[in-house]
Amino acid sequence: MNPLRALLWKEGRAAALRVAAVAGLALLVGLAHIDSDLSPQLVSHLVGVFAAILMSMDLVAGERSRGT
Repeated sequence: MNPLRALLWKEGRAAALRVAAVAGLALLVGLAHIDSDLSPQLVSHLVGVFAAILMSMDLVAGERSRGT
């Protein structure tokens, strides 16, 4: 297997859970937006903030588990 392809495959598998979590969160926020009077800009900002929080938590946990 091509080394670049193997690297992309490995990184893609590692990121798949994060992408699914952010997509699920965006779906939940979007469904909550249907029943509320929130502006679309506020909803998009909330999704961005939650995505950043989830990804940073995962990065910190990964660094701790590797001891770096």
